[in-house]
Amino acid sequence: MASHYGHFPHPLVYIEWFRPLRDLEPATGLYRLARSTRNQLRFGADVSVQDLFQAGHLMPRFGADKEYVSWLSGDVLECADGFYINP
Repeated sequence: MASHYGHFPHPLVYIEWFRPLRDLEPATGLYRLARSTRNQLRFGADVSVQDLFQAGHLMPRFGADKEYVSWLSGDVLECADGFYINP
């Protein structure tokens, strides 16, 4: 890492925050997730790898508008507005 970013004792990762989990969705048995925003922009942070507790597997929540048919596997996390996560 370039020295102008500073020196850290542990690797850093960029994460995007999501709103707190609510009740399971009855139809799927999964939690619904939505991004957390600040000033209508995605809210993220750089954190130490040591502060991570557990990774999660996000699944896009597909809508009825068929907009998702043009998504690619490499950009689906950027294109989707809502997600599911397994409990």
